[in-house]
Amino acid sequence: MGFWQNIASYFRRETATKSNEASSAARTGATPLFVGVGQTAMNIATVFRCVKLLSESVANLPLQYLKRNDGIFSEVDNARLDYLLNVQPDYAVNAFDFWRQVGQELLLDGNAYIVPVYNPVSMELDRLALCERGTVIHDTINDRYDVHDLNNGISGRFAEDEIIHIKGLTMRNSKHGVSVLTYARLTMSIAATGDQETQNRFANG
Repeated sequence: MGFWQNIASYFRRETATKSNEASSAARTGATPLFVGVGQTAMNIATVFRCVKLLSESVANLPLQYLKRNDGIFSEVDNARLDYLLNVQPDYAVNAFDFWRQVGQELLLDGNAYIVPVYNPVSMELDRLALCERGTVIHDTINDRYDVHDLNNGISGRFAEDEIIHIKGLTMRNSKHGVSVLTYARLTMSIAATGDQETQNRFANG
């Protein structure tokens, strides 16, 4: 019983937090960069374990670079890109930790943003930088990304073809992903509202 009470209390807390942040954004006219769904959710042992299991399972999968030619995908021999995808995408991050973090971002936030960084001298692909949560604003109307990630040393405006946007479940053909937790909260809220309405109708005869 304690487990389900923790789950229910988490979603109640998240609903209240969302409402407060939405009210604040409406007063200031600003759109919040980051809503801390993942931070609170990871305090629940079951959520933590599920996120860890799924993200690490994905991180263990090998990646191949494929190129489409006349509608057919074929493997391309690119030593540098293969190294970045399967060995060390960034300076201090190995491939396992990198893709595990991508999986966590998808599950907790619904979106993961990767910026390919090129060497300013050779103009070759130097590293893949995974933007930290809350550092990217996606303008779906003008199809552009505003990135302000100080830890990764990336700041600027990027077009659609300059950034890798991996998104989770999308609703109504949206260009912005919805996290698993957000969708679960929505589903449970609808179910709870329906149960309450049914109870009220029976209580009123």
